[in-house]
Amino acid sequence: MSFQLNCPNCGKRAVSEFTFKSEFKNRPAADAEFSEWTDYVFFRENNMGRQIEWWYHRSGCQSWFLAERDTLNNSDHKSFWYGDLGQHSKNSDGEAFMAKRITKHQNCELPNLGEEISFTFNGKRIKAFTGDSITSALIASGNTLLSRSFKYHRPRGAYDVFGQGHESLVSVNHEPNMLADSIQVQNGMVVKSQNVWPSVEFDLGEVNDLFVPMLPNGFYYKMFHKPKWLWPIAEHQIRKVAGLGKIDVTGKHVHRRYEKHYRFPDVCVVGGGPSGLAAAKGALDEGKQVLLIDENTQLGGHSLHSIFPVNNCENESLNGLPENQAVQKLIKELAANPNLEVMVNTSVFGLYEDNLVAAQSGPDLFKIRSESVVLAPGATDRHLVFENNDRPGILTARGVEKLIMCHAVLPGEDTVVVTTHDGGFHTALLLKGAGANVVAVVDGRESGSAGEFEEQVRNLAVPVYKGLTVHAAHGKKRIRRIDIGPISGGDSHKSFDCDLLVMAVGFKPQVNLLSMGRKRPVWDAERQILRVTDLPSGMYSTGEVHGSAGFTRLFGEGIKTGKAAAKKKSVESSKRSEDELIMALPADIESGGKNHFICKCMDVTRYEAQASIDEGYDQVESLKRYSSMGMGPCQGKACHEAVARLAARIQDFPT
Repeated sequence: MSFQLNCPNCGKRAVSEFTFKSEFKNRPAADAEFSEWTDYVFFRENNMGRQIEWWYHRSGCQSWFLAERDTLNNSDHKSFWYGDLGQHSKNSDGEAFMAKRITKHQNCELPNLGEEISFTFNGKRIKAFTGDSITSALIASGNTLLSRSFKYHRPRGAYDVFGQGHESLVSVNHEPNMLADSIQVQNGMVVKSQNVWPSVEFDLGEVNDLFVPMLPNGFYYKMFHKPKWLWPIAEHQIRKVAGLGKIDVTGKHVHRRYEKHYRFPDVCVVGGGPSGLAAAKGALDEGKQVLLIDENTQLGGHSLHSIFPVNNCENESLNGLPENQAVQKLIKELAANPNLEVMVNTSVFGLYEDNLVAAQSGPDLFKIRSESVVLAPGATDRHLVFENNDRPGILTARGVEKLIMCHAVLPGEDTVVVTTHDGGFHTALLLKGAGANVVAVVDGRESGSAGEFEEQVRNLAVPVYKGLTVHAAHGKKRIRRIDIGPISGGDSHKSFDCDLLVMAVGFKPQVNLLSMGRKRPVWDAERQILRVTDLPSGMYSTGEVHGSAGFTRLFGEGIKTGKAAAKKKSVESSKRSEDELIMALPADIESGGKNHFICKCMDVTRYEAQASIDEGYDQVESLKRYSSMGMGPCQGKACHEAVARLAARIQDFPT
């Protein structure tokens, strides 16, 4: 063949630059017979005449697209993306998915969407807006299936939207293992799923899920070692299937310049949430040079997504405002101070002696030496462990709030919220105001006075179920139904049809950096959180990582800590009310089956963890190494607390 094809990305090119796959065939329904799927995957009809075909631009943008041509004379070519076939957006179960952009919200203002751009995801063109993350743009377009899991190739979708787990790892412009949650969309960007073949929707690697009994924890320590000649062969095959992303040696890679930078502020503040901003303000008020670092694209932390009203704040100009407006006003005030330097999209990965902070921004390394360091990394949503807790359509509360408030994206239509604190009712109100059908709120607390947001939710005729939690999720490539029941286990009480499950079950202080300050975290049994106290001289902690909650408390504590850091004095502690404390009440059911995933990065279930403990690996470090829990992309950020709690519970230690 010697004709030209018109690539939707690159224009007309010689056919020698492309790879032909097959004729295009409509995909069978999810419940189709096995024979239909066999025909779809393995058989080509080779019809002649005018046909629609799959082509791959091997020497160009490396994207799949569809070309319509006359196969008899190679004339009259039309090329287009799969998404432009004119079909309705479908999810992987063949059902219409109701993700959408929100044009208005009943309770708050939505962000102004930027210029419309586009990128490709697995060869399909996706529309987006400047300021979108890859994840938010994909969810808005109905693409809830982002990747496959490490070992069993189970379907995975967006989870916390803050890049805490492996679910959002994709290949971006031929560079593997990039966090879709954290990367802003660029026009023409090429994004692909990883660890899948032939596609993320139909991954033959999913057959591994059928062999779970044959792949127990540590199987490579026990199997294939006799006879001796067998292990080198088995090792080679195991190494071939390990890992997530693969380097594309044929792609066009961007050659970056890697620089090393140095900073010497008086005070370095890590974390740009309300407490970090307040700490920066406190140090600035003392006339100090301040460097403020945050890993997100903009300052404000979780307060950017909250409409809780601010009351009794010592900065009276913020009182009466919803949190998102209050924090934006605070950011504007700080931006006017010439003594403040701000670094966003910057991750602090190391804290060393003599107040040396190591950070990375893109390809660049920053070494920061300061007189005082204030750590305000905040807290993240806790995870729930229940049957099929890894399915797409299960998101954390703060992740849902971010999608709505920062990207104007509604991630589901029929929603159930499970919670153990008043923040879950706040999320339910945000969803309701965005147009979602909130089917129910499941509150794990047995009793207690109803807060302001709970009363508002009840007034909207949303059913509230007390003293219950989620037992199981149903659905393959997106949840379709959940079961709820008592925390103690037993039979489920009720089921709900839904396409979105939101989890608001308390917070985990991000103690990772504080632990590098040569102090071990301790377990606070009353509040069910890990804490680090008594930091070395010159290091301070404030905010949610210190166990505090509520904007007023976070602001006041941050101001005190910032002033103390500027003067190199200790912080005077003050008593906190119950509303000003992070509480993480238990909401996991106490027994579990084979699909209760405790470490989703490495596909480790509660059953496998218990089996490892029964084999003698009962210390957290040995349990981690033997089962590989916490050794995936999140490095334990998502699962370390659940692993420690499980090990303690099985061995009858107090929790």
